[in-house]
Amino acid sequence: MQTEMSKSEKWQYTGEYLQACNCDWGCPCNVGARPTMGFCEGGFAVNVTTGKYDVTKLDGVRFAFFAKWPGQIHEGGGTAGIWIDEKATKGQKDALVRIITGKAGGLPWSILAATVEKWLEPRFVPFEWKFDGVHSRFKAGQAVHATLEPIRNPVSGEEGRASISLPDGFIFKEGEIASLRAFAVFDEGIKYAYPGKNAHVAIVNHSS
Repeated sequence: MQTEMSKSEKWQYTGEYLQACNCDWGCPCNVGARPTMGFCEGGFAVNVTTGKYDVTKLDGVRFAFFAKWPGQIHEGGGTAGIWIDEKATKGQKDALVRIITGKAGGLPWSILAATVEKWLEPRFVPFEWKFDGVHSRFKAGQAVHATLEPIRNPVSGEEGRASISLPDGFIFKEGEIASLRAFAVFDEGIKYAYPGKNAHVAIVNHSS
């Protein structure tokens, strides 16, 4: 979803990334297969460690993007919401809304935004964040929360480890697979809960 202004909008961020969705562990969508349930409900949250939109620094800002699609993501028809840390400045909030809605161009947002048919009004909420591998968790206001835990061997119940490598991935390229001890989104237009389903942990680099 490039706009006529996109060429002049320079942005970049590096951050801690936590993904949660309704697919089984590993998420077949990562390799172009259909979602486990035939539809996609999920998204991710980011803690920006370093970043900039034009002259506006984005360091330390947290945000979440969660959505629902009736089929595979690339088929479109999605409804999406944005939750941004209320501690962000007005300039940071405005910058992130432009970036996430695809108006500033760049990856992954120009691709993801093109699949969204309806955007909910952005929310500015308190954020809780703990980044600790498969023991990570976050909470965005009262609407979105996810707590990760290790995947487990279905026979022995022992904790297991698995990673995913996506050299051509446009959201993340290397990540760890986790399970969701808890995960829910309850906001106007988006309501679901998928404990026990898929999660990913990664460090991401996104830019225009």
